[in-house]
Formats: sequence, C-alpha cells, structure tokens
Amino acid sequence: MIRTLALFSSGLLLTLLVACGGGTSGGDGNASTTDSLSKMELTDTIAKLENQLVNQTSLEIDVEKAQYVVGYYKEFADRFPEDEQSPAFLFKAARVLIGLGSYQQAISYFERIKTHFPGYDKRGDAQFFIGFVYDEHLNQMGKAKENYEMFLEKYPDHNMADDAKALIEKLGMSDEEWLQMVQERNAKAADSTQVP
Repeated sequence: MIRTLALFSSGLLLTLLVACGGGTSGGDGNASTTDSLSKMELTDTIAKLENQLVNQTSLEIDVEKAQYVVGYYKEFADRFPEDEQSPAFLFKAARVLIGLGSYQQAISYFERIKTHFPGYDKRGDAQFFIGFVYDEHLNQMGKAKENYEMFLEKYPDHNMADDAKALIEKLGMSDEEWLQMVQERNAKAADSTQVP
C-alpha cells in the first residue's frame, strides 16, 4: 500500500501523462481548434500531437502542444459525444490538465465523464481522481473525503479502493506523520506474524 501511495504522491500523474501523451506546468488547456476538421482528421491530429508531446531525448514536455491536444480532445468529445473515443479523450484531457496545473478544469472533465458516459469503464477512476485532485492539489480535505467516500460507495471492489481508504486516513496528516503511522502498523503486523 505504501508503494502505491508513493506512486500517487511522487510520480503517478507524470507517469500517466507521459504514457497517454500529457503535459506539465502552466496553461489552461484551451487551444484554438477548428470545426472544419473531419472526425478522422481530428483523430489524426490528436495522435500526431500525442506523439510530439514528449521530447524523447530530453523527456521534456511541450506545454503548448499539451494545451492544443486538450483543446482537440474536448472538441472531439463535443462534436462526437456518441463516439466511444470521447470519454477516453476527456479522461486523457483531464490528466493532461492536472499536469498543466488546471485542477478545477480537470475536475470538470472527470465530472463530465461521470455524468455523460455511464458505460465508460474508467468512471471509477474518474471519481477517484476527483478526490485525489482535491486532496493533493487543492488541499480541500472535505471535498477530497466526500469524493473518496463516494468512490468507495460506488466502486467498493475497484483496484484503487484500498488506496482511497488509505488516503482518507491520511487526510490532514503530513507525509512524515503518515509514514510514521504506516511504519508502526507494519511493525505491529510483523510482530503478530512471528511464531513464539
């Protein structure tokens, strides 16, 4: 569990962004796009931008391209809401927006997924990330707890359910306090498994 939480705290978002072709710091994710692109042209443009987001040598992320790809993700979902790629593009957009520091906008994209795409398989992930953004980036512990609890209520068997429980417990603690509590628990668990 500590390992999973460490990933969330120190690098999961960047890893997710790079894996999906996301971005980092600055910007609001608004790109000027055009309604004249066909569905195929829009999809191709998105794919090209995703492939260009990270410089393979320096591993630096192109913020301008990240902002553009968010705009194209949104445009696709707005124009083709029935397409199965729409919720996936919104999910990617939300993750890129987290990397860009546009946390409220990221939450609105996750909320849109929950509201408008009931069959999308990552709705639980979207709910979890709403809590996580409130927790880790906006320091709104009440909203974080509310969203983690909603996640646990709706998705009790989700692979991140244990993480949500642990993060609820961690709310309001410093990293040092949290680490000390986990170490104490691990020590007690190790003591209880030793044969006398």
